[in-house]
Amino acid sequence: MLEWGFAVEYGLIFLQEQVKDIGLPAPFNRLIPLIEFSFETALNRGEEGQTTGTMFTKAGPVKIIAASI
Repeated sequence: MLEWGFAVEYGLIFLQEQVKDIGLPAPFNRLIPLIEFSFETALNRGEEGQTTGTMFTKAGPVKIIAASI
């Protein structure tokens, strides 16, 4: 089983301050929307090449505790 994934995040703080103020009220103008995709690809003979996945979303303060490669 091969496990893989990626995350997409965008800081609304950057959008509001550097790109365009779209008029979001507090506390929404300080959120960091985050979407995480997690997948598993089967490598054995019976199910080889089949991929399943999940998506997790979060909007709020994000604190990075650890990262692994």
